[in-house]
Amino acid sequence: MDATYFDVNPNLAYRLSSHWSVGGGLDAIFSRTKDHFYFMNSTDYAKIDMKGTDVGWNAGLLYSSNFYRFGLTYRSGLTSHLRGTVDTGGAVLPTVFDDKNEVGESQIPPTWRFSGLYQLSPTWVVMTTLYYTQWKQAERSGIANGDDPKKIKYYTDYDNNNTISIAVGAKHQFNQRWGMAFGVIYDPQLTDNHVLQNGENKGKRIAPNNASYGLTMGLHYQRNPQWHYAFAMLYVLPTKQNVYMSSMGMPPAMDGVTRDDVFEVALATSRVF
Repeated sequence: MDATYFDVNPNLAYRLSSHWSVGGGLDAIFSRTKDHFYFMNSTDYAKIDMKGTDVGWNAGLLYSSNFYRFGLTYRSGLTSHLRGTVDTGGAVLPTVFDDKNEVGESQIPPTWRFSGLYQLSPTWVVMTTLYYTQWKQAERSGIANGDDPKKIKYYTDYDNNNTISIAVGAKHQFNQRWGMAFGVIYDPQLTDNHVLQNGENKGKRIAPNNASYGLTMGLHYQRNPQWHYAFAMLYVLPTKQNVYMSSMGMPPAMDGVTRDDVFEVALATSRVF
């Protein structure tokens, strides 16, 4: 599956005093999901092509001193609305999916983030971040006909657990303009134990969900005291998990193991007034 996300996150921050600052902004997400795959030992296939735009918000509080900096931010959850086509091309998937005008709905969970930074020396900084993701508030996805989106044809409820992830890293300042940061991330992932389809318990879908590890690297450029630019990359190492597709009405032969990885790129600019 090829899932592409483009996230625009403009923010404004205000310094309340020499130590305290507050900030907030909007979170606009443009997404597209495309997939075309064949099933094992079958000529049946599935094609998915859906895209959409959704908006959330975020807010934060920052405390800073000469050597320490602590921040707390909240990123709202949102319901992602996609519109496009779903074509099963055979009898493996329920034919209720077949349509040229479908709307999809899935939930993105809210996230709390607590960050800490310590200045070791004029050129070195160490930092850590804890992420608390409220997966229990994102437990449903569904598909409906675009001509009557209120009539959900098919929905799935997931039994998820909230998770705490941790990231640790360091930053080195080469000179007054250039700096580089790097770190590692540990994510226990959610535990998706059961599936409800249209209210009927279908049993286990994914178990266990293995923890994942990610690597990050970023560059920071300070053009002058007012303008700052940053570039960052995240790569999540491939993880394996057992998938029980039979719990979603698929043939038992489709049960197996998936292997997924993630690559993200971010660009940021800030202006000090």
